[in-house]
Amino acid sequence: MAKDPVCGMEAKEGKITSKYKCKTYSFCSSTCKWAFDSNPKQFVK
Repeated sequence: MAKDPVCGMEAKEGKITSKYKCKTYSFCSSTCKWAFDSNPKQFVK
């Protein structure tokens, strides 16, 4: 399991994903993916 960078919940790796700066991020829902895709800098440190 991976940690959703938006809400912090556990997310199944490979199910709902986005790539940012050559790294793949997993999300618990499409809502969190949408928030991340809108402004990834806000969620990546």
